Amino acid sequence: MVSLLHVAPSLDAGAPRALILEHEVALQSWVRAQAQVSADVSVTVRLVRAVEWPDRSSGAIEDWISPTLSFRKNWKMDRFPPVLDHLVGHEFRNFDYVMLTNSDICIVEEGYGLILGLIGPKIDAISVHRRTLDSLENPGALSSPELRAMSRSHPGSDCFVARPQVFDQLVRILHPKLVFGIPPVGGTICSLLDASAANFTVFKDSCATYHIGNERRWRTGSENQKARKSNFWAAACVLTKIRQTLGWRAGLKGLRRFGHGSAKAGFLRLLLGIGVTIKQESQIRTLVNTIMLPSRIQGRRIISSLRFRLRSGPEVMVVSGGGVSTTTLMNHLSGYVRVNSPDDRDGVKHSRKFPKWAAKSRTRVIFVRGARGPQVSSLLRRGVGRRQLFKLRGFAALFTLPRNVPAALARAMARQAKEFSRHEGDSLLIIDYPDYFSNISVLADYLGLGDTDFEESFPEFIKKTTKDLRGG
Repeated sequence: MVSLLHVAPSLDAGAPRALILEHEVALQSWVRAQAQVSADVSVTVRLVRAVEWPDRSSGAIEDWISPTLSFRKNWKMDRFPPVLDHLVGHEFRNFDYVMLTNSDICIVEEGYGLILGLIGPKIDAISVHRRTLDSLENPGALSSPELRAMSRSHPGSDCFVARPQVFDQLVRILHPKLVFGIPPVGGTICSLLDASAANFTVFKDSCATYHIGNERRWRTGSENQKARKSNFWAAACVLTKIRQTLGWRAGLKGLRRFGHGSAKAGFLRLLLGIGVTIKQESQIRTLVNTIMLPSRIQGRRIISSLRFRLRSGPEVMVVSGGGVSTTTLMNHLSGYVRVNSPDDRDGVKHSRKFPKWAAKSRTRVIFVRGARGPQVSSLLRRGVGRRQLFKLRGFAALFTLPRNVPAALARAMARQAKEFSRHEGDSLLIIDYPDYFSNISVLADYLGLGDTDFEESFPEFIKKTTKDLRGG
């Protein structure tokens, strides 16, 4: 028999009605998931409350009255109870695994079984990312496949499962003022679990848990701003205590987890969180990302060129200036030949110059040419004009004023088209948009796909007019 203790904070009767409704939807999903576990699994769910409040969802969920919470009755951040207050008082060692979630995290019908299957015998702790349902209505019973079909992924950590000895470390090291519902609570708990557990794994898309809506209430309100700054101070204290308690190596490991893989990024994240507001932090991140973007693009292109030269890359390289349905073309081509990334993760799709090594590596190159006016309009309509200018002009795009971006894009596209036109020949095919939709046989002959269903299954031309167009 495998036993799981699910601990979650609860709301008190004076909480806002919207929060209470979210809480009750989550509770109903827990009850359904609890009823679906197999005979060899035992799940105990405990809601931690400050005072008695009859639960309207099911008697299968226990109320756990925490004495420390009742003392916080007049605390100025009363509606953000500290995580530690929810963890103390439980006898973890009576269970094989302990699970900690927020009160509004719902679970699919087979969720407990899925989560126990993720942690397995060789893993000490896991973090499970939730999915987001955009509909604000109660969806009722949901299975994991149904959730995947009607939801989208979410990057945050709000469900943690660990063996009891790891949760003992959590109780010992966690800062008493780290509160639920406000960043960086998820990152802090992940850092502590990663430093404490021999094997810690993050599952980003398991479709086991979900949340209705994505309001991000913590972004607004002076009380939320105070709680956020307090949480960043608490995170700094936790990371310091990890180093003091578990050693330098564990401290660096926790800091790397806090910085999503980089100790330097974790340190900068702490400084920004403590020193600036959410708006200021967003502005600084935007500025840094803008400055670093040309370097990232160039780095991807260097790696891709090496792969092409070593003949370990795609067989066909598709390039354009953008706004000419390149993504549609590449997605179709990928079913027949290896192509460069349709999402431009390798930095090749919008290269400025023709790769002179293409002929030597036997790589076939297709350049999609279009009318520059509609191309520029398409990119600006999708809000990617500046980003595209970085790809076509490099660092020079940093010094282009916003009002000059359309003209700069048109000039960069003209230079790109002229550069590729000079190399038209055996290793380069130039096709015009949207004409290639009605002349697919040219593409099929160039790629040697005449004997396949390439032409018959080619997507129909759809004129780009809507604001939500993607691709290019």
